Amino acid sequence: MWNLIPGRSTSGASHGDNTNRPPSPSSFYTGPYMNPDTQYIVNTMAAYNKQTNDSIAVIGAEIQAVRHDMQWVKQELNDMNCKINNIEVRQHSMGKHIQSLETKFDDIDIEHQNLRTEFEEVAHMLDRDSSDLRDITKRLENLEGAEIRNSIRIFGLQDDGNETSDETKLKFASDIYNVAYPNDSLQGDALIDIKRVGKFSPNTPRMVLAKFKTFDIKAALFKIRDQLRVKGIRISSELTQFQRTKVRELHQRGINAYFKKGVLYQRQESVENRVTLQARRKVQNRSDTTNNRQPTDPSYSSDIPSNVD
Repeated sequence: MWNLIPGRSTSGASHGDNTNRPPSPSSFYTGPYMNPDTQYIVNTMAAYNKQTNDSIAVIGAEIQAVRHDMQWVKQELNDMNCKINNIEVRQHSMGKHIQSLETKFDDIDIEHQNLRTEFEEVAHMLDRDSSDLRDITKRLENLEGAEIRNSIRIFGLQDDGNETSDETKLKFASDIYNVAYPNDSLQGDALIDIKRVGKFSPNTPRMVLAKFKTFDIKAALFKIRDQLRVKGIRISSELTQFQRTKVRELHQRGINAYFKKGVLYQRQESVENRVTLQARRKVQNRSDTTNNRQPTDPSYSSDIPSNVD
């Protein structure tokens, strides 16, 4: 009945009369047999211990993965900082380059003005042969024409009076450039120079003179002139000093004149047509002033070519 320990028998007497004596409590734990409740507890603890170890191993692997991802993120951030630093360096260098170009263009304008002044003085003093003067004039005209080939005049662009050139550039980009290039932003080197010309008037926006790096931008803007007119904005090609003077003189004589691809076109107006045109222009100027648009200037209004150069 009490034979619970292997190798030991309770069927006979040994060392006295121990035939009916029950085993000691310690004999329950010295062999492979274990109390069922104790066995359940041991098995439960072993399973819990294994589950805990497995969970610790999984968490350790996840922590290792997170550490790896954090290292990758740190590396990406370092790379982004390096790229941003490089961009800032290039922007700074580009700003200096643009400033240098602006200075050079200003120097060229001054040289052109000085050259024209010297020519006028020489022409006045020496009174050279008219054919020579015409040749020199034509050469100067070609030089000035090449200089302003990529330039336009803008009328009706909103004017805040004390705005800076950067503010004017932003208005040009949003109101004009983005109409021609809706999917592109104005790059820093595409617009060489932009500035207001004349004194500020609260009722009349000052004219804007803009010069581009390439002729393609000017050509694209001329293709959207009708869209700009709807917004109260007009654009025209820049004229040389000689061309502006010629258009103004002919207009004062009642002749409708304009330049197209460097060639002067003119048409004599009858007295009746001239009076009608003047009346229309007065009405148009009043309408332009009311709508905050640039009034018509005869030296600029007729120089808008039907086709660009």
